[in-house]
Amino acid sequence: MAISESTKKKLFLKSGGMCAICRINLADNNIIAAEIAHIIAQNINGPRGNVANRDFVDIDGYDNLILLCPTHHTMIDRDVDIYTVEKLKEIKYLHEEWVKNIPNNSYKKDILGSEDITKLNSFLKRFHNFFHYVLNDYVEIACQIPSDAFTEMEFLANYGFYQQFRVYDRNINVIQDNIHKNAIEVCNIFELNLYEGNDIGVIFNHNNKKNISVNQKKNKIRPFLDEIINDYLKIKNILEY
Repeated sequence: MAISESTKKKLFLKSGGMCAICRINLADNNIIAAEIAHIIAQNINGPRGNVANRDFVDIDGYDNLILLCPTHHTMIDRDVDIYTVEKLKEIKYLHEEWVKNIPNNSYKKDILGSEDITKLNSFLKRFHNFFHYVLNDYVEIACQIPSDAFTEMEFLANYGFYQQFRVYDRNINVIQDNIHKNAIEVCNIFELNLYEGNDIGVIFNHNNKKNISVNQKKNKIRPFLDEIINDYLKIKNILEY
């Protein structure tokens, strides 16, 4: 059984055409496409698929679906211990309630001063390689970091360098500062003696370290990179409105 067109339209409408987690605009974005995710998987062996009340759930019905960006669709199906059925239902409910009050809750570019808009654009541009790596490549090539992205991460973690990109708006400061703090955490976890440099960037030194050590590093880093993705998409969303 497939998801009906009427169900898709209802989901898009009640979600405001936005990802229920990061709230990036999916309806008119040329880069990030909308994805309809199942809260309880279609397949019993899929993410959150093996639940006690499965036989009583309309798997392709509106109540079992959530609208997400590709990044967060991957995240919820990867981290099922965090994104449980109950957690996703809560996220969906809170997002839809937020959408109902968009005139009061939305944070749009036109309320920012021109200097803040310039700084925000400069912020995204200056650390573009790092954000691009985290957003697009981390899941696939988590054991390899291009040298330009690694350098930008170090600059982003340096407050003396980072502060020149902070805007005056306090709400945006919270988002920017969270990215800065998470970059610091990632840098602290990355011990340079675990890596060896070459022409294509910085890679794990598998010759000197056991794979389990590498996996432990990747698992420690992942939550901080996930937060960076969330905050990056929030800023992108603000600039696109």
